[in-house]
Amino acid sequence: MMGSSNLNSWGSSWDITPYGWNQAAYIMDDWKVNRKLTVQIGLRWDHDGAKQGRHGYGGLIYDMNAKNVLTANSGWNWSSVAAAEPAGLLSGLPTPAWVTQGATGRVALINTKEYPQKNLYSTNMLNLQPRIGVSYSYDDKTVVHLSAGMIDQGLNGLSTDWQSFYYNTAEFNQVSSLDGMHWISELCSCDHGMASFPALSGGDNRGWIPPVSNNTQFFYSTYGTGANYNGQGTTIGRYDTPMDYMWGLSVQRQLGKDWVATAEYDGIRGIHLLTHSNGGWSLNNVPLNYYSLGAHLNDQVPNPFNNQSQSFTDDPTVSLSQLLGLSPQYGGTNSTTPGQVTWGKSFSNFANFQIQSRNFNGLELMASYAIRKTLTDAAGTDINVYGGIAGSQLQNPHNLMEGYAVSPSESPQTLKLNYSNDLPFGRGRQFLNQLDGIQGHIVDAVVGGWAIAGISSWNPKGTPVMVPQISSGGNQVPGAALRWSFLNKNFRKSGVKYQDALVVNGAWAGSVGTGILNASSFSRTPDYSLTNSPVYFSNLRNPGGFYTDASILKKFYVSDDKVRNFELRLEAQNILNHPVFGNFIADPYSATFGGINGKTGQRVMQAGIRFFF
Repeated sequence: MMGSSNLNSWGSSWDITPYGWNQAAYIMDDWKVNRKLTVQIGLRWDHDGAKQGRHGYGGLIYDMNAKNVLTANSGWNWSSVAAAEPAGLLSGLPTPAWVTQGATGRVALINTKEYPQKNLYSTNMLNLQPRIGVSYSYDDKTVVHLSAGMIDQGLNGLSTDWQSFYYNTAEFNQVSSLDGMHWISELCSCDHGMASFPALSGGDNRGWIPPVSNNTQFFYSTYGTGANYNGQGTTIGRYDTPMDYMWGLSVQRQLGKDWVATAEYDGIRGIHLLTHSNGGWSLNNVPLNYYSLGAHLNDQVPNPFNNQSQSFTDDPTVSLSQLLGLSPQYGGTNSTTPGQVTWGKSFSNFANFQIQSRNFNGLELMASYAIRKTLTDAAGTDINVYGGIAGSQLQNPHNLMEGYAVSPSESPQTLKLNYSNDLPFGRGRQFLNQLDGIQGHIVDAVVGGWAIAGISSWNPKGTPVMVPQISSGGNQVPGAALRWSFLNKNFRKSGVKYQDALVVNGAWAGSVGTGILNASSFSRTPDYSLTNSPVYFSNLRNPGGFYTDASILKKFYVSDDKVRNFELRLEAQNILNHPVFGNFIADPYSATFGGINGKTGQRVMQAGIRFFF
């Protein structure tokens, strides 16, 4: 009955079963001070418990505070590096900090002698969140609300299963054999299918190896490579509690019998927000004072750790850039990064003005105008989707505040209308309500009893535009960004319409394409240097949009009690057929610089009939 399978797939994490406990409690009380004033007070407590593996061992932890994890070979010193470079190149530059304080940070196995814990990380226990709300009736038509409090956002989105459970699957591309007695492995990126099982130089087969069970073996296998085999980072030892501090004020006023107007403001300050750090901060980022070395950062210099690990075997040289950060024992300058951290912050202001009708001559209407602005460096938590502001965009990855900018997904203003109306024609309504006889029934069946409903939304401006990196021929310090520089801030041309700048399939849609952006506002940033531009343009937004979805319906009753009826419904999405323009092409090297990357949006209509009985 089910047919046969045409695909068999073994996931890289088939045996992952992390688990942990979360707890929460709250207490709340309403205090009616008098007829006009009510106070609500509450206190909530939350605890996000740490995760551990249900089966076996093998969790990984990134200990960023570990010191002297590997020391240089005897006979090696910084002067030997200086001697390998052109005379005077390193003079005047400081000796890297690790040379005196030792290499810092390591990825290690937990449930071992060095790291005996079973949990991957620890969390805060005392997460008390006081809250207060005040409601004051100024008169019988006006109410004022005040609110303030703290909200624990939790660690939702923390991808421990991808990053740290278990080394045998996520890190080494290993899976257990069916008999559970061996490890099928591929300690390299040879084929990722483990089909050939090539023989090792000693005669053993690469396919079957014993699992790494202690940190001595693990360090020997990992030092000299990227600290994170899957490229996603590893769980750090402690996560703070992501917390929002919130405050708000609203005033609600009844207007006449059928209308209510509301004005409200909300502010939110977020701290310890969960965000990914891939492509951004790393222990091995090159400090700013070494940027002047330019292309010499790629020079090969004496390796202080030659023959101290599997990857360092017969490896007499490494790149100069690798020796400038705090974790030179790992290959690459941005490999030693935690997957996710609670270092994010945000600050938001929201204002909303709303008017609502309550059956005003058959009209139900809710109209709102919202203004918002959010500054954040924690736009994304998913380590598989690089949506964070700081990810791969920082020219100085040591300064995370460089990525503190407007939220990349936020439109600054929105006007929204939500409405429904019984058309005033037919029996029981304002017009044509005295229809008698057969002719009257026919007229009422055709024009009476109809209702319309719809939602219209208008965003005058869209999401912020990211300042482009130099896409062709640009060279920067490993792990850092090289963005275009600004000559002025007159980025937009005047008088150019979105339709004139439309780009479809990489080419101008019109016979004469005209970009919206001014090339004269941009300058190519020299290699290995810093730009004067932020991560996002401060005064440039992608196109906004206008959308209207609407429907019209009528009920045809077939019984006097109106229980049985047919409902005829006609619906349309984007009924006004407004285009939805894509984002700006902001790369000055692009042949369609300043264009609008495509458009979507089409009118979609459908009709349906339902019978109720």
